[in-house]
Amino acid sequence: MSKSIDLTGQVFGRLTVVERATYQISPSGVAQPRWLCRCECGTVSIKRASHLRSGSTTTCGKCPRTSARLIDLTGQRFNRLIVVEQEESRRQPDGRSIVMWSCLCDCGSTTTVRAINLRSGKTQSCGCFWRERLADPRTKDIGYTGMHDRVRKVRGSATLQSCIDCGDEAMDWSCRRDVPHKISTADGLYYSTDIDAYDPRCRPCHKVYDHG
Repeated sequence: MSKSIDLTGQVFGRLTVVERATYQISPSGVAQPRWLCRCECGTVSIKRASHLRSGSTTTCGKCPRTSARLIDLTGQRFNRLIVVEQEESRRQPDGRSIVMWSCLCDCGSTTTVRAINLRSGKTQSCGCFWRERLADPRTKDIGYTGMHDRVRKVRGSATLQSCIDCGDEAMDWSCRRDVPHKISTADGLYYSTDIDAYDPRCRPCHKVYDHG
């Protein structure tokens, strides 16, 4: 077995090699050196030397997916929004980190938006863009289903937004509980004729909100 190169102290991406761990014998009988590494996030893991040196392994594999490749959006304009600063990231149950940015809209309002929605163009304003698109405000007799259809038609699908509660992908438009002049249906559902009285929510958060 030939002597391997000592990687102790070397840095590969977010990993710093601490010491040699062991050798792993491949199916072909080749001894593959493995190294104990400490990630910038504090996690300790064992990595193959070949993967470190080739650049295919640069993290412990448990870091938030966005942390190693975060792009600074500060000062950039996305349609009507100018990014002011990064907000605290929201950690999801599966370990993903949702990066949020505080933005100033051309109308003077501020809003917090997911980075992916800014860069994809899914979120273009604080909501004023959709308000301006509302051509016919006469929705008195439109009903529960008709009003939700109108919200989707004017503001777009809720799946293009982030859930206002958890930051994950939204699924439905949810009528806020605190809006005045809510209308209740015979089934106990409620809605509003105000097209701005709806927030995007994922299904779990929507269920919790409606029964809260």
